[in-house]
Amino acid sequence: MFADEQVTYELLFEELKKNESKYNNNIIVTPKVLRCDFEKGISNVSIKILLNITIKYCVWHYKKSLEVQKNKLYYNEVENNHKIYLLYKTITNFPFINPEYIFDIYNYMSNI
Repeated sequence: MFADEQVTYELLFEELKKNESKYNNNIIVTPKVLRCDFEKGISNVSIKILLNITIKYCVWHYKKSLEVQKNKLYYNEVENNHKIYLLYKTITNFPFINPEYIFDIYNYMSNI
């Protein structure tokens, strides 16, 4: 994260906060949830300025990040081993998996 990116987010969020009632018929809007990618700058600033915000990270960005890391570190191992490939696909789909099955998947992976 570059410091200037975080400063830019701070300026943007401060401006939005300063003008929130101006454009909403004097109704103060307090956001409860922010959906964003995994950039630390926007996360840090939103927590600092929006205070009681809950951050929900984008699943697409999560999966894209895993794909980039896999290709950078283990491309051949994953692509040439069907068992590892299936485990990789399972991990990238954790957000969609019933939480009751995650422990079973972990046990399976630890026994490989």
